[in-house]
Amino acid sequence: MIKGLSRFIKAIHLGGDLLLLNFSFLVSYILRFHKNPLESINDHYIFLHLSFNFIWLILVLLLKIYNIERVIRLESIIFNLAKTIFLHATLVFSFIVSINAFYYSRRQLLYTYLIFTITIITWRFGAIYLLKLFRSIGGNYRNVVIVGAGAVGNQIYNYIKHDIASGYKFAGFFDDH
Repeated sequence: MIKGLSRFIKAIHLGGDLLLLNFSFLVSYILRFHKNPLESINDHYIFLHLSFNFIWLILVLLLKIYNIERVIRLESIIFNLAKTIFLHATLVFSFIVSINAFYYSRRQLLYTYLIFTITIITWRFGAIYLLKLFRSIGGNYRNVVIVGAGAVGNQIYNYIKHDIASGYKFAGFFDDH
C-alpha cells in the first residue's frame, strides 16, 4: 500500500490554488480587455499578477489553511477559503489604493475573484473527494490503537470501522482485559 502521502497534500493544494489563481487572473483579463494576456499585457498588470501570487502565499502561510485534518467538515473548508479570499481581496485593494494605482480595472478584479472563488471551492471539494476515495481503497491511512475497550473506545472503533474514507486503520485495543 502507498503510505505517507500526507506530506504531499499541502503541496498539492498550494499548487492547485496558485494554478487557479493565475488561471482566474488571466481569464478575467481576457474577458475584460478581449486581448491575449500573453501577448499584450502591460507592466502594470504583470506587477499586479505577481502581487496576487505573493499575497496569496503570505496569507496561506499566516492562516495555515493547508493544515488539513483527516476528519474535517465541509463548512470549515468553505469558511477558511472565504476568509482567505476576503483577506486577499482586502490586501490587494489596499495595496492598489496605497500606491495610487487606480488605473487597474475594477471589473477585471471582480471577474478574477468570482472565477477564483468558484474554481477553488470546486477544486478543494474535488481534491477532498479524491483523497477520501483513495483512502477508502486503502491508501494514505494511519494506524490507530484505541486505549480502553469500554463504551467510548467502542464508539471510536465503530466510527473508524464505518468511515473508512477518514484514513484510519484499526490496529487494536489497549485494555486491562
